[in-house]
Amino acid sequence: MFLDYLPHPLPENWLISEIDQDNEYLEFLGHNGEFLVSIMKHEYDNPKKPYYLSLTQLKGILGRFDFESLDWPEWFQAEKEALESALKLMEWINQNYGTFDPVTNYVLVSLGTEERIDSIRRHFDGRIMVQEFQNRKLVFREVNLTWGADSHAEAALKAIN
Repeated sequence: MFLDYLPHPLPENWLISEIDQDNEYLEFLGHNGEFLVSIMKHEYDNPKKPYYLSLTQLKGILGRFDFESLDWPEWFQAEKEALESALKLMEWINQNYGTFDPVTNYVLVSLGTEERIDSIRRHFDGRIMVQEFQNRKLVFREVNLTWGADSHAEAALKAIN
C-alpha cells in the first residue's frame, strides 16, 4: 500500500493530512494548507489506470495554477507510480513556489477620505479602518469573499453597492 512507498522525510513544506489504506486514498497538504495533493483509486472510471492524482488549490481565489493546464499526468496503473508522480509534483511546487502569483488572505476597498468616516460608518457595517495611502488618509473596508463573488474585484464592487 501507500505506506510502503512513502519517503522519509516527506518533501519540505508537505505533510500527510489523510491516509485511508482500505479505500486506497492518500492526501498531502502543502505550504500551510494552500495546496492539496491527493491520490485515489477510481477503478470504475479508468480500469486500466485506476489511480488518480489531483492537485487542488485551497487558498486564494486568484487562480494561481489550474492543474489541468500543467499537463501533469493524472492516471496511473499502480499506486507506486501515482505516489512517485505526486512526490515529483510536490517538489515542483516547492521549486517554483517563489514564482507563483501572490496569494492574499484579504483585500481592502477604499470608501473615501478620513473626513467622511462618520458618514461611511453610517452606511457600511463591518470592519473599517483608516490607512495612509499616497499621502492621504483613506477609509478602507475589508472585502469579504462570502458575498457570493467569484473574484476579489467582484466582491469589492458588491461591498460598495
